[in-house]
Order: sequence, then C-alpha cells, then structure tokens
Amino acid sequence: MDLACALLRFAGHMGLDRYLFSHIAGNSGLGRVNFLEAGISKLRHVRGTAWITAGLLADMVGLRSVHLVSQVLDHLRSDLSVSVLEYLDTVPVADCRSEMVDFPELVVRVEWEDWQDSQRKLLSLGTPALGNFSGLNKWSLYFACTKVLNFRSLMDLRETKWTEVVGADSLPKGSWQSLYKRPIEKRVGDLQWRIVHGILATNRHVARLDPLAGDGCPFCGASETLFHVFVQCSHLRQILALVRKWGLAILGSIDQSLFLFGQKYSVSRRDKVILLNFLYGEAKLAIWCSRKNRIRGCGGTDPVLMVRGLVSGRLLLEYAYYSLTVNVDMFFAVWGVGGFICEPDDQGGFVMTL
Repeated sequence: MDLACALLRFAGHMGLDRYLFSHIAGNSGLGRVNFLEAGISKLRHVRGTAWITAGLLADMVGLRSVHLVSQVLDHLRSDLSVSVLEYLDTVPVADCRSEMVDFPELVVRVEWEDWQDSQRKLLSLGTPALGNFSGLNKWSLYFACTKVLNFRSLMDLRETKWTEVVGADSLPKGSWQSLYKRPIEKRVGDLQWRIVHGILATNRHVARLDPLAGDGCPFCGASETLFHVFVQCSHLRQILALVRKWGLAILGSIDQSLFLFGQKYSVSRRDKVILLNFLYGEAKLAIWCSRKNRIRGCGGTDPVLMVRGLVSGRLLLEYAYYSLTVNVDMFFAVWGVGGFICEPDDQGGFVMTL
C-alpha cells in the first residue's frame, strides 16, 4: 500500500501538493508555469523549516506583486489542518528547492513457484524480456500478464503435437517466420500455422462432437487424425515421395520435420529456402484440398496433380506480371533458382521442370 501511494504521488503529483497548485490555478494573476520553472512544484518547497517569505517567493517566480503572493500563502496556511502543519514541522529541509527525491527503480519480472522453461513446452516465462518498469514496452508487459493469467491452462501444453511423429527433438522453434514468408500466400500460411498447432478439424475430432459421425479417413478408412491426414495415409505415398525429392534436390535433406514445420530461414541459402518452403506449403494445401474434394464427392483427389496445377498456375501468374513490368530476369531470379521448378526456353518464355 505504501508503494502504491508513492507511485500515485510520483506519477500524478497527488497528496499534499494539491493544496499548493489549487491556489495557483484558482488565481488568474499567478502562472503555474512560472512556479514550475522556478523549481517550486511541491508544498514543502514553500514550507521547509519555515514558511518562505512572500517577497522571496515573488522574486523566485518573477512576479512584481508581493501582496498577491502574500495572499496566496495566507490562504494556503489557512487551508492546511493542524495535523498537516505538525507533520511539516517534523520534516526538516534546509533547502527544498535544490533537493532531489530519489524514487526507487521498479523492476518487473515473472515468477511462478518452481516453474522451469522447457523447449518442449508451449509456455515460456522467460520471454518477453522484462526489466526496469520505466523502460518497459507496453506489449511486453501485456504478453507477460497474459501468460500469468492463463498459466494453469498453458502449463501442460506441448509446443506441438507433432513430436509424437517426428520425434521430441524436432520442434518448430525458429521456423514460424518461414510459414508466411513470401511468396507463400496467406491462405497457405494460415493452413500451415494450424497444422503445426494441431487445430484442424479431422474426422476423429468431429466424431468426438458428434458420435454418429464416423472417424474414418475418406481414402483408406483408418481413424483420421491430423498425423494421418498429412503423413500416414497410404493415399499420400506419391506426394510424400515428391516432397522428399524436392528436399533432396534443393537442400540435400529429406527430413520429414522440414515438410511439417518448414525449413528455418537462412541468409546464406535464402533463395533455396524460400523456394522449398513455397513448395512444401503448396503440397500441404494440395493434400488438404484433395481430402475436402473426396468428402464432397467432387473435384480432383490426386494431390500430386493438384500441387503441380497450383505451382503451374502461380508461375503463369508471376511470369505475366514480370513480363508486364519488363523484368523477366527477376522472375527467374525468384522462381528459376537452380532450375528446380522452371527454366527459360528458346521462345523467351519458361518451361516447368517440376
């Protein structure tokens, strides 16, 4: 409570100081700015060991009328109660105008019993970085408060459910920015974000809400979990083989976790990483759309044909744009990296190599 009162007085000039400025504000002949410029901002600046004289105060604030200042001091003395005057007598101040009051530095940190941050946990109390209250970013304070308020509901959540499939050492840390980095479309980025967090409505999830609905995969009939939809279904053999081919050709890696989480951004391999993450995103979109088409009973259900169509359509659109802007070289700088998915032809256009 004492600290709270100190904060209020420090930030809002509360407490006994209001008596001084109520009289200054209520008198049109006095200027508050003059008092502040003279270093008089608190009651004890005019009442140290004794009341300051009207003549001295008038000289300090640059006023000619000593009588006007004397009236203000008289009214101020009459408004103060006996207990307040006795309190002021117990505060010996030799020269209040030159005194600097040291306000304690406030430090903000998050503590919760014996909690220890873990790489496998979604919740981390070590971020955002906090510190001195005076220099604290408002969003950092907001995020820290949100974590504390929701601590019990977050403390047991794993960072991703995919550790059951790709291993406990494979985590999406450092890959989040890759999910949305251009040229990936927002709809693809949103889908990838939901996949990593495990919040897509598969048939197994629907069956929990509606017991009459089956939880079987629309392709093979097995229980349809999120893992099954994107990596386990027999229907995915060809598309997953194509994904492994991309990873091996572009980065020399066939790690399954890269397909799920995306390759971490690297400046040294920037162009290849961006291209591979684009292809991974299109492959996941093709898998999800082919599943939806199967359930609806219309549209293509072959994810390989669908991903080739998605990439081909995007290349045609991008090439048309760069042709209109007379910047075809930039098209091949972005999309023709290593000739993995396209390369220039003899007619001044491009040919897909995917």
